[in-house]
Amino acid sequence: VATEPLSRIKRISGRHLQRAWLNVPHVTHHDEADITELDAFRKTLQSDR
Repeated sequence: VATEPLSRIKRISGRHLQRAWLNVPHVTHHDEADITELDAFRKTLQSDR
């Protein structure tokens, strides 16, 4: 195994990526909505064309 120094760009990007990973909230939110009426309305608009 050989160790090579990182280029300047890789060092700078690595710092920024690490900071972003630590500071950005890692959240996923899923929600459900009943769009039956909206879909019916959309279909009436399409049939008017």
